[in-house]
Amino acid sequence: MGQRASRIRPRIKQGLAAIVFAAALHAEVRLPAILSDHMVVQAGVPVRLWGWAGPEETVTAHIGAAAPVVTKANAAGKWQVFLPKLAAGGPYTITVNQRAIQDVLAGDVWVASGQSNMAFTLARSDGGPEEAKKAAFPRLRFFKIPNTPADTPQDDVTGTWEALTPENAGKYSGVAYHFAKSLHLERKTPMAIIQTAWGGTNCQAWTRREALSSDANLAEYVGRASKTPQNVASALWNGMVAPITLYPVKGFIWYQGEANMRVPDAGLYRKLFGAMIQDWRTQWGQGDLPFLWVLLAPFGAPAADLPLTRESQLETLRLANVGFANTMGVGNAKDIHPTNKKTVGERLANAARRVAYGSATAPVSPVFRQLTAEGAGLRMWFDNAGAGLKIAGDPEFAFEIAGEDEKYVPADAKVQGATVLVFAPSVPEPVFVRYAYRDIAPDALYSVVGVPAAPVRARLGRPK
Repeated sequence: MGQRASRIRPRIKQGLAAIVFAAALHAEVRLPAILSDHMVVQAGVPVRLWGWAGPEETVTAHIGAAAPVVTKANAAGKWQVFLPKLAAGGPYTITVNQRAIQDVLAGDVWVASGQSNMAFTLARSDGGPEEAKKAAFPRLRFFKIPNTPADTPQDDVTGTWEALTPENAGKYSGVAYHFAKSLHLERKTPMAIIQTAWGGTNCQAWTRREALSSDANLAEYVGRASKTPQNVASALWNGMVAPITLYPVKGFIWYQGEANMRVPDAGLYRKLFGAMIQDWRTQWGQGDLPFLWVLLAPFGAPAADLPLTRESQLETLRLANVGFANTMGVGNAKDIHPTNKKTVGERLANAARRVAYGSATAPVSPVFRQLTAEGAGLRMWFDNAGAGLKIAGDPEFAFEIAGEDEKYVPADAKVQGATVLVFAPSVPEPVFVRYAYRDIAPDALYSVVGVPAAPVRARLGRPK
């Protein structure tokens, strides 16, 4: 009996091992949190699904009653599959093996990122509580990623998709809400926001380590110490961006820069911000996706260089498919968090109409193009001026000119069409010009349809 039992035990162990192995082969397919009920997939591009399963396990996915697409997990249990693209609309049901993702819409998906001014909720914004009471938009949806720094790139986040209701709208980004609402009502298609923003965070935390290391000007950020884990280089890229880069999107909206406006970061921001934009696009693999950002608002910042930070932001307009919302006139000189988020969101929506949706007429900020000499003055030429420019506020100290000595003095300004002639009797041979180049910048120059012009600092293109 003892010998027989000793022969049976190995067989039992072998049988149990076979059962465990078989169960592993048919383990339940796991999906990332962002692939879940009520999600909005990007219309017009293949629907990308991914996740985890047992090694070599077969994964079958389909939309509604459409023909299934079959793939297999690799040896590490990872898989991905592309389903046919969808036109804007829905709801659809997407099935992956035995799991059904319900109430899926197809529309435009925007990533909303940055620091506190993007995270600033609708409930805290001007008119926000009243706006939230009216926010019954079943086809306008948000997915909010919790604040999650990480040392290495993660493959998943936590969070759930929600359709906007009066009960939940107040907790989401005020800027992103007004941006998405404006486009949703106009285009009459589903619209979605993936909100991944954290107050007080710097740009290098949102930038992939490899992108920082590959530029000699930015490499020092990699080893820079931080008192807070969320401001370590790449920490927020790793925890709050990398996990969603497989999710196709329409583009990005960004409100950040306050944490980078001290010297020397203010000047370096033009390289850092541009590198981040280009690397995000590379990681999403959808070409030059639209990237829209917010110019920092007027604010008394004696320990920082806010004008230089704005100038660095504007440098990114050299990149393809980049636009911005100008905050001149909507800031608060005593509060770095202006509460007028509606104007900012709607100006971002106008930038989207230009950059992402092909409008040639959506009102956007006039932007300086070039400087020419004219008698004893300088003529400033602007793009995006539409039917022309106007002086709408007090121009005192808004325009300044200087000679070769760069000693600026207040200048008179005459608007002519899409140009401004600036001059000062005390500067007979002007070389330099500035407009709204101050922390608390006067918002004197507007397009005739009421959009403020961007700040300017420029030198006449002639030899000294």
